[in-house]
Amino acid sequence: MQFGKTSEKTRRVGKLIKEVTALGQHQKADIDDVRGLLELIETEYSDVQDDVFVSSLVAVLRDIDKDGRVDSVERNLLLSFEKTLDEPISNEPITEVSGQNFVLTGDFDIQGGKQTIEEMISAAGGVVKSSTSKKVQYVVRGNKGSEAWSFGNFGTKIEKALTLNLTGKAQIKIVSENALLAYFKRNSQDAMDVLHNQKARFDAQWNSAKVVSNTFTGLTNGQQKVFDLVKSGHNVYLTGLGGTGKSYVLNKIIEWADKTGKNVIVCAPTGIAALNIGGSTIHRALDISPNKTLQMDPSPAIKDGSPIPECDLMIIDEISMCRMDLFDYLSEVLFMAARMRKKEGKPCCQLVVVGDFCQLPPVVQKSERPILEQKYGFDVGGAYAFMGNYWNRWSFEAVELTEAIRQRDSSFVAALNACRVGDTRGVHWISEHSSKRPIENAIVLCGRNSKADSENNKRLRMIDAPFTTYVGEKTGEVEERDIPTPEHLTLKPGARVMSLINDREDTYMNGTLGTVIECEKDGVTVAFDGGQTKFVPLYSWNITKPTMVDGKTRSKPIGTYKQVPLKLAWAITIHKSQGQTFDSATVFPECWDYGQLYTALSRLTRVENLYIAEPVNDSFLKTSPDVIKFLEGHYEGHLHGES
Repeated sequence: MQFGKTSEKTRRVGKLIKEVTALGQHQKADIDDVRGLLELIETEYSDVQDDVFVSSLVAVLRDIDKDGRVDSVERNLLLSFEKTLDEPISNEPITEVSGQNFVLTGDFDIQGGKQTIEEMISAAGGVVKSSTSKKVQYVVRGNKGSEAWSFGNFGTKIEKALTLNLTGKAQIKIVSENALLAYFKRNSQDAMDVLHNQKARFDAQWNSAKVVSNTFTGLTNGQQKVFDLVKSGHNVYLTGLGGTGKSYVLNKIIEWADKTGKNVIVCAPTGIAALNIGGSTIHRALDISPNKTLQMDPSPAIKDGSPIPECDLMIIDEISMCRMDLFDYLSEVLFMAARMRKKEGKPCCQLVVVGDFCQLPPVVQKSERPILEQKYGFDVGGAYAFMGNYWNRWSFEAVELTEAIRQRDSSFVAALNACRVGDTRGVHWISEHSSKRPIENAIVLCGRNSKADSENNKRLRMIDAPFTTYVGEKTGEVEERDIPTPEHLTLKPGARVMSLINDREDTYMNGTLGTVIECEKDGVTVAFDGGQTKFVPLYSWNITKPTMVDGKTRSKPIGTYKQVPLKLAWAITIHKSQGQTFDSATVFPECWDYGQLYTALSRLTRVENLYIAEPVNDSFLKTSPDVIKFLEGHYEGHLHGES
């Protein structure tokens, strides 16, 4: 067996397959021989009956038993087991890609890993499927394989293909990465162009890494360019690797605008992002509810007393988290305000948007996606702001900062740059150079809520202090996924927590971290990291369901949930970490969303202060193809509306 040592289970399966081969070679084998073999499997090989070869073999033998005889086709099928066991994966070049369905498994050697292979297959006219079925023609195994295969397993995708093949239900070719690449080299220039372009993109990222000296003060060249563009009145889209000082230059721009008497509105899509820059959420700035922008015709309006008509400069931080419908609504409001300002002889509000689209995409709930796609008329994918109707109307001057300030190690910067565009070599470098031991008191970043919950409960048990359990109250139709914090929330003094709501007095916001001081009957006193201590009372969430009525989105109340609006936060999800910087962190790398792993890795200032808790599969690093096209100027946006 490839990829390491062979297990005892695999050796026993091999022994059984040799007996099957002997039966297939025996020209006079009859039904009694078949029944004897079935009995042997039942008595002596019961411990391996869950193996793909054994279960498939049993299915074939039982079919023969029903026929009552062993014909030549069945004899050849029995003989195929040994050949498949010895060489289940072929290195022979495949014969066709166009119109064929492919399933990919394992890690791939090629730059960019599985995502590059997917793009090459698509360029050559093939289709990549997520799971093995009778409709699949090829299963392609990456050259790096998988750790699980070292112990006698093939992985579920290959096992499903083997089962279908060995039982005669399909003819799926299981091929190596090399077999697929050999086809591309001979037959598809389009696929090879994908590879060449990918390589050029990756090499450019590795070579563009720059760091400033430890004694550097002032603005970097890129920051100065942004500052000058804003001063001269341009609309600006500011992007770049985490740690290049985007927030720093924003603060300088805000200081300049205040000194020159400009009216400035600073906002962000989420509470924690708004808090980080000292602004408000976009929804609060527009004075609208979250579901407003989902309507087919949201009818943007400027309410009496709104500061927007008087706004000279609007800054939006973390633009990557701003969904396309929200950005479109905001744009329409600003263009309405521009017409009002024009009558007073004032120019249109200047817009500066800041963020890295290579990080996490905006949140799109499952129930919201069909509404968005009905609204826009196409697959919205990540629903990034640049995919909407109004992005191009702003004629942004795009500036990418490349000089790292947060990370002073140029190699770490280069590796993060590589991760940013999906180059798995960046992950390999970071894994190799990160801490090999857990780091005391480091925050834990997890892809999934379940992993974060497990880590938080473990830390809570370690505190020697009395606990208080708060029991949530549910009314109406409230499902587990609707609950923002556990129904039984146990807290102790000293526990690390995160706020799940915005305080009306702006002491804390959704995402603010703090430490429990005292647990009381109707709430919890928390010392928030910003320096203020506040009593956090019980809170009631309204559970709603979006529905369409006459082309408009309505939020239908279906229940309520009342609980302390906090959750344990020694560990947080990577989604909650975006926009923050940590001195040290432990990262659980299992990720599935675009930009998720890159976001986690780029929260750190030094690679040696990062501990990666589990092996990193190449497939964990995902970059949106739409974002890559956008960054390279190839994204074909959708331009509608009037300015």
